[in-house]
Amino acid sequence: MAVIKPPYLGAAYYPEGWSDQRVDEDVRQMKETGINLVRLAEFAWSRLEPEEGRYDFGWLRRVIAKLDAAGIGVILCTPSATPPVWLTEKYPDILPMAEDGRRTTHGARLHYCPNHEIYQEYIRKINEALVQEFDSCSNVIGWQVDNEVYTWQGKGCFCPTCQEKFRQFLKERYGTVEQLNRCWQLTLWSQEYKNFDQIPMPRSDVWHHPALKTAWLEFQEDSITEYVSRQYRTIKKYSRKPVGTDMMPLPLVSHVKLTREADVVMFNHYNDEDNLGQVFFWFEYLKTLRDIPMWNTETDPCGNGSTARQAYKPRGFCTVNSWLPLIFGGEANLYWHWRAHRAGHELMHGAVIDAHGRPNHTYGEIKQLAADFKRCADFLVQTKVSPAPIAIHYDALAEKQFLAQPIAAGLKYQPILRDCFYEPLRRAGQRVDIIPPCHDLSQYRVVLSPLLPYIEQELLSRLYSWIEAGGIWIAGPLTGCRDAAGGQLEKPLGPLEEWAGCVRRYALAANEKYPFDLHDVYGEKSDGAVWYDAFQTQEGRAAAVYWNASYELAGMAAVVERKIGKGKIILLGTVPQKELLLRLVEVDTSRQAVKDYQQPDYQLSDNLLAVPRVTGNGLEAGVLLAEFTGQKGQLYLTRKAEDLRTGQLFSGRVEVSPWTVMVLRYVE
Repeated sequence: MAVIKPPYLGAAYYPEGWSDQRVDEDVRQMKETGINLVRLAEFAWSRLEPEEGRYDFGWLRRVIAKLDAAGIGVILCTPSATPPVWLTEKYPDILPMAEDGRRTTHGARLHYCPNHEIYQEYIRKINEALVQEFDSCSNVIGWQVDNEVYTWQGKGCFCPTCQEKFRQFLKERYGTVEQLNRCWQLTLWSQEYKNFDQIPMPRSDVWHHPALKTAWLEFQEDSITEYVSRQYRTIKKYSRKPVGTDMMPLPLVSHVKLTREADVVMFNHYNDEDNLGQVFFWFEYLKTLRDIPMWNTETDPCGNGSTARQAYKPRGFCTVNSWLPLIFGGEANLYWHWRAHRAGHELMHGAVIDAHGRPNHTYGEIKQLAADFKRCADFLVQTKVSPAPIAIHYDALAEKQFLAQPIAAGLKYQPILRDCFYEPLRRAGQRVDIIPPCHDLSQYRVVLSPLLPYIEQELLSRLYSWIEAGGIWIAGPLTGCRDAAGGQLEKPLGPLEEWAGCVRRYALAANEKYPFDLHDVYGEKSDGAVWYDAFQTQEGRAAAVYWNASYELAGMAAVVERKIGKGKIILLGTVPQKELLLRLVEVDTSRQAVKDYQQPDYQLSDNLLAVPRVTGNGLEAGVLLAEFTGQKGQLYLTRKAEDLRTGQLFSGRVEVSPWTVMVLRYVE
């Protein structure tokens, strides 16, 4: 009987494509490699139920038993992402419909309408059979629902069922069609509806109302969330083991909603050496969703691809990429996948071993990773990520609203948050959480809410109390400027003008031909970007002003701050450059620390990622560190530390080699 404990290193495995003899060889190699967890059965419906009502679980039970004998755990997956052909032939209307009225055909994956009740019933039956058959297996440590759920084709299903449910969604939200007409101001262009049955699904060949497009994406998101939650509830009827769904870094389905009933946060990502740092934003976000474990359920071991392999990644990339989930507080890193397929859609995707059973070029790194995870296990399990003093709001609804109505031409919501707010702070050595609007604020010294057009009253109330207690809220640009439907408020920024003690006079989109220079109260010059709100101050103080006398904004405030109780609000009219942002956040750049917050026990170059760890009682225990750009990094330690991967002791100035991970435990 296997006893499998975190940290986990593993891979997805598809034994339904191989003989029993090949499975025996795979399990032997898995044990030799040192991995301790595999994912099974996520696409195996046709093998699990070859005919309606006739289950064939014997082959899967034999695989699970062989893995158990080798000391390898299992995440068992529901097969709902790939309905078998006997089901799609019997009920072709479970297949999703495009906006032109054509249904897709069998032969892909996620080819289902999440709202189809007959399909949901078939899922319930096979899930019940699976969990009753396999949950008692000692090495089954958890369950995964479906696979990488998303809004189909980025637009969703347009079938009659979805149309009916969408109209019901609108009716429940607005109550009456007259209220919807008022909220969306449909008197314009004679768009008023007499009843909900007249409201169309938004098509790409029609210039639809932004509120209709946003509401449609919200409805599709809710449909997918309920589709996943039904499966959670089925499994939980029979199992006490953790259940989750493996999410992608995609904006159209809220990760908050998908994890609301989950017991574990699951995440899949595929980054390369040019954009590896972009996934930091997502890990910072995922670790704040719930106080539950985080498992990175998919990343590639040696190269992404489907019918064509993408470019080679350098030696050491796999090591850093595999450690990232653990650096951010997660428990697991799993590869897609163990053995490369012999044929099919993803024949050229990287794997731990190739289709012939021969190890790929990163196999040595993966063996070393398994040994290092085991060597560092006690430290990882007995410590946790140190709390961050700074947070940035990220909102899935804001992403949808900006898709329907960008406000500023070319505005890209998530890249601006990541590149203009998160990255400058991270590179300055700051610990930053990415949080949803529903997240508790009490641990943070500073909260930034850029590009948050709609703010619920509940959040406004929490923010005001938090500011009064001493918090610094940096809001804007384009924060608090819209209602829930994406329309204008009675005042340009709702209550934020009053909070900041100013009046917004002008609002302009950025134009590279006409840069608006800023001068701040620190005597420094800088530029803004994306958007320019110009404020006339009243009780508030101008922290930066527009300077160029050639433009109408000259002399008006670009940034306003005002004390509220023990804290203050800082209202941004534009996206600030790095230097101004750091000053507003009150980062002492000579010490690289937030004022009134504990100075870290290290300093580092900005090509190093460092995430400190604390003990259960909050004492500094060490830091996990990675060089992620392929360049040499510089680290300065003010305390002596042992790298648990190598046993080496370090203090003072340390040169960090490219693509290196260090698990540093303080020894004095």
